[in-house]
Amino acid sequence: CHMTNGTQRVRFVGRLIYDRKEFVHFDSDVGLFEAKMELWRSQVQKWNSQKEIVKT
Repeated sequence: CHMTNGTQRVRFVGRLIYDRKEFVHFDSDVGLFEAKMELWRSQVQKWNSQKEIVKT
């Protein structure tokens, strides 16, 4: 979690990593998950379609 200006702006960046390889990335400024590996594309599309999961 990165706070840029006190409590006015909070940015969340999350990464899912296995075996030193990032396979999913989330940035609250973008508001979407991004698949870094083809294997995860369908799961990421499901997560992005569920607005309660990606709500910023």
